[in-house]
Amino acid sequence: PRWFPYLHRIQKRVESHAPCHNDTCYEWVTQQDLAPFRSGISRDVMKNLISRKLGTHYQIINHRLYREEECMFPARCSGVEHFFLELLPDLPDMEMVINVRDYPQVPHWMKPVIPVFSFSKTSDYRDIMYPAWTFWEGGPAVWPIYPTGLGRWDLMREDLKQSARRWPWEKKMSKGYFRGS
Repeated sequence: PRWFPYLHRIQKRVESHAPCHNDTCYEWVTQQDLAPFRSGISRDVMKNLISRKLGTHYQIINHRLYREEECMFPARCSGVEHFFLELLPDLPDMEMVINVRDYPQVPHWMKPVIPVFSFSKTSDYRDIMYPAWTFWEGGPAVWPIYPTGLGRWDLMREDLKQSARRWPWEKKMSKGYFRGS
């Protein structure tokens, strides 16, 4: 069958999966993604990166957060900024480009490797993975219930568990649909 290779790969991954209960699960990804920048990032590389418009340019100067005016998805930038604002007192001066699109920006073949932070990537891309801003603020607005995003994901998980108990599979209709962009 045509799908056998994919099913086989999925099955192998499921069998080898080991649950992780803290952030060390992704440490190897962080080390791998940051490795090309061990010796630093030059001003010229940053200028080039900013001019390419592969994401949103952020700066932290004297514990204040600055963002370029343009942001492809303002709600997503709001989610990114939610966490920056909490961390500002502890952060040194820095600048970075954060990709808020749905897809990564730095293909593996691109030289030199440029530092773009992305919440989604595959092994074909060299973006620097960062924990998703997912839903705490900004993000998908689910009208009318969550007009500014889903809010605290830890609380949302509990709500989902309760809903799952109230609506077991046996009570559901056997239908599926997609609603999205």
